[in-house]
Amino acid sequence: MLDTKKKSLLGNRLLIKVVDETKTGSGLIYNENSEQIKKGEVVMVGEGRILENGDLIKIEAKIGDTVLCQYPVEIKVEGEKYQVVRVEDVLIVFNE
Repeated sequence: MLDTKKKSLLGNRLLIKVVDETKTGSGLIYNENSEQIKKGEVVMVGEGRILENGDLIKIEAKIGDTVLCQYPVEIKVEGEKYQVVRVEDVLIVFNE
C-alpha cells in the first residue's frame, strides 16, 4: 500500500489504483481494452483548483471512492502502478 504521509498530490488531480473490472457494481459495463477509460480506487487527492481570484475549489472525491475516468497517466510509485487523472476527466464517482 502506498505511504501517503511523505507524498502530496498537486492541484486538481486524483491518484487512483486501477481495478481490473469491466463491470461496475451498478451494472455499467465499459471496454476493458480501452487505454483511455479506467476504473479505480482513489488513493490520494490533490488540494483542488485555484481560481484566478485566489479562491480554492476543493475536490469532491475522497480517498476510498471508486471512480471511472478518462485519459489517465500511468506512473509507478514504490514499485506499484497507479494512474494520475485530472478531476475534470472523472466521468463517474460510484457510491457502491
